[in-house]
Amino acid sequence: MTTKPYYILFVYDTDTQTWIDEFGDYTKASLKTEIEFSYYDTKKKYIKIIKTTDDKNAITNAYKNLEKEIA
Repeated sequence: MTTKPYYILFVYDTDTQTWIDEFGDYTKASLKTEIEFSYYDTKKKYIKIIKTTDDKNAITNAYKNLEKEIA
């Protein structure tokens, strides 16, 4: 089974102090558009685009690794 590159937009929620998986797509350009229209007033340090594969385990691991970071 071949997996494709997949991009995930994570946004840090300062109220709950957690990263939220907001949007995912196979093109980075679509994530940049999402940021431009939905998160234009969010500080850059609270926005992360993670490249992974479209495998569910890879996506889960990307989230777990991000949670280890402090925003």
